[in-house]
Amino acid sequence: YHWVSLQGSIISSSSSLVTTATVCVTDTFLLIVTDPATNCKDTAKEFVKVNPKPTVNIVPIPHVCGCSDVSLNGNGSSSGMLYQWKSAHGNPIINYPDSLHATSHICATDTFTLIITNPITLCVDSKTMVAVVDTIPTAIAAPLDSVCGCTTVSLNGTGSTTGNGVTYLWTSSHGNTIASANSLV
Repeated sequence: YHWVSLQGSIISSSSSLVTTATVCVTDTFLLIVTDPATNCKDTAKEFVKVNPKPTVNIVPIPHVCGCSDVSLNGNGSSSGMLYQWKSAHGNPIINYPDSLHATSHICATDTFTLIITNPITLCVDSKTMVAVVDTIPTAIAAPLDSVCGCTTVSLNGTGSTTGNGVTYLWTSSHGNTIASANSLV
């Protein structure tokens, strides 16, 4: 037995009756069977058409803080295909789960997969993207007592999240001036 690829595909064992080949382009394989007693030969042909896989692209998902809706965006993927979004953690896909653009509501980091199927060739490809949920820092403002007239009050954020890089901003709903607006106390 002798297998031959007309396009140069790699045949794992070309002298076996049953073997495998790595096919990346449309190819024709020949099986040449030789009788060693008579040196007579017969050849069989097998044609393999390689259809391209659909192109799958997922636009990076920005980090979100706490429970949030995330946009799932498959821009740049093949058009005219069948689309399916899946969540690794079972979060529901809402707003057009069978399109290139969908939404999911997440409260913890999740991995989303876009699966694209060509409805004619049934070729399938997929890609995954991680949506990261960052922890919301804690903001605690100590209660204020009522005051009489225009006076200075102490704003106290003790108990709020602290740490390297954490920033604070005190604001007033009436436009009042706040001294040390970027400090915890």
